[in-house]
Amino acid sequence: MNKPELLEKIATNADISKASAERVLKVVMETVIKTVSKGDNVQLVGFGTFKSGKPT
Repeated sequence: MNKPELLEKIATNADISKASAERVLKVVMETVIKTVSKGDNVQLVGFGTFKSGKPT
């Protein structure tokens, strides 16, 4: 699945526009990136765990 396909699924399943789905996805990704870059992990049960690959 690529980004446009994911946005289509989000928009359809949440009954929102593709533009709204794209804003939601952008905020989620920015939040994950900011959190991980601070050294914290993000764990979304049933989806995945994100953590820095940098040595500590």
